[in-house]
Amino acid sequence: MHPDEKAKIHAQANGDAAEEKRLTQAACYLVQCWAEFPPNSAAYQQNYVSVVEAAGLEKEISWVQSQQAQGFFNYTVPQQFVDYVKANTIAPAKDALKVATGASSVAGGIGICAGSGAGCIVGAAPAGLELRRVPRCDWA
Repeated sequence: MHPDEKAKIHAQANGDAAEEKRLTQAACYLVQCWAEFPPNSAAYQQNYVSVVEAAGLEKEISWVQSQQAQGFFNYTVPQQFVDYVKANTIAPAKDALKVATGASSVAGGIGICAGSGAGCIVGAAPAGLELRRVPRCDWA
């Protein structure tokens, strides 16, 4: 959501924190605030508004829809494309890069260790540290 849209929600809520939260959820439902995050990530879950939740936000959704005619809260096709790329291409690629660099550190550490018994003292540290850091693949 854009800062000007957040300001509109804040003004409409008129100091009522619960109403501001409901209006924000309604707006997020319509503009899919969660779409820019990898599915099942913490940020995705935090921003996701289900159909069941939206059913209880009819009044707020109507207000957001009335603002769309004025140019606010519109989720355009180019924005949808950018969000899709961020969530489904960039985030998984970052995790794949972490796995690849971690695997090379493990392989290097094991290679040092295989060279000699004394090398295990040096090689075990990078191998062990990298194995500990292997990321969970939440996007899988």
